[in-house]
Amino acid sequence: MKPQEYIDRFTRNGYHMLHNETHPEVNKKLLLTIVYFAIRLLKNKTLGNLEKHQGNKPLFKFKTSENRQFKIHADTTIEALTEFYQNKENVWQVTMGPKGGNVLTNRENGTYIPCLYIYLIR
Repeated sequence: MKPQEYIDRFTRNGYHMLHNETHPEVNKKLLLTIVYFAIRLLKNKTLGNLEKHQGNKPLFKFKTSENRQFKIHADTTIEALTEFYQNKENVWQVTMGPKGGNVLTNRENGTYIPCLYIYLIR
């Protein structure tokens, strides 16, 4: 994917847009591509537009090769995505989030990445 394709396909007004039937669930490879472009091209602090979406609004879902499904919330910060992308080669695992939810992390020590709101669905 090229930068303009990411912008045309996944963004509106400088934020990653809410996916719908036009943009079904993504896989791990596409998730990493989305994160790569989001941290380089989006100029806002959060992935989603918090004036339009509540913070806990899922923007899209993705599924791992192990058939685990996750949802990515609008209030996920670009800073958190940057750390997540830098750790992309580490083991992806589920850990306890700040409010008790099961969230994705890829820190070597398995701890929560602050403001990375990628929640386990199943």
